[in-house]
Formats: sequence, C-alpha cells, structure tokens
Amino acid sequence: MHLTARICVYGRNLNPISMKTLVSFFLFMVGVSLVSMAQEAPAKEFTVSLSTETVVLRAGESQTVTVTLNKSRSFSKAKAEFVVTSGLPQGLTVVFDPASGLESTSQATLSVAKDATPGSYTVALGAAMFGKKKAALVKVEITGASLTKN
Repeated sequence: MHLTARICVYGRNLNPISMKTLVSFFLFMVGVSLVSMAQEAPAKEFTVSLSTETVVLRAGESQTVTVTLNKSRSFSKAKAEFVVTSGLPQGLTVVFDPASGLESTSQATLSVAKDATPGSYTVALGAAMFGKKKAALVKVEITGASLTKN
C-alpha cells in the first residue's frame, strides 16, 4: 500500500508527496532543531561543565580540570569568580587560573598533600556571578602514597 499526501497551497495543488518523504523531512527538521538547541546558550543565567567527571590522584600529585561556563546573553559580559562550592577534604587544595574575570574557562588545579587521607570525595567546582553560584561535580579519588624514585 502506497500512501500519498496531496499538498494544497493557496488553492493550488502541488505534486503528490509520499508520506514516507513527508515524515522523513519532518523528523530531519526535528533533529536539526534538537541539535541547535543543545549548542545554544542557556535562556537564563549560566551553566557549568567540567572537562572530566573523575580525577584519580596519588598523595603528593596534582591534576588540572577545565571549568567551562556557558553564559546566557544577560550574563555574557559578567565577571565570573571561579570557586569551590563544596567543602574540601583535608589535604586537597584547588587553585583556579584565572581565579576571576570575563573569561568563560578556568583551569582548576587539584593538588593532594603527601599526608592526605586516601578515599573517594565529591567536589563542586563552579563560579559565582551576580550573586548566583553554580557548580558541576567531580569525583576525586585519592589513593595511597605517591610513587617516588630512590
């Protein structure tokens, strides 16, 4: 069975189009809309994303995580202060570079002291703008003593 749709525009009939073609075109347009929505800036305020969701560090080591802000139009010119919005376990420090500015990215260097307690921790890295704080979570695994050469 072959279904066709006759399209009528302003009283004029156009060539019949198969339903399969019509449905394919519709699904294509929906897909294009979804992809473009995913790449647009948020409607309000800002969102935070990280370059990784998990960091594994030995005591005495450091690793960098990129913190990226996706700013809405109203926040596009806002100065951001990059912050840790959760508590940090003893022996873990975070330093942002840059710590503040108009930039939309910052490098957060996570460093573990040699005497840090091994374990699994969740740390919220983010930013503050116009009195709003937002963050994304990174899981930090601290393992035993660092490997050193004798």
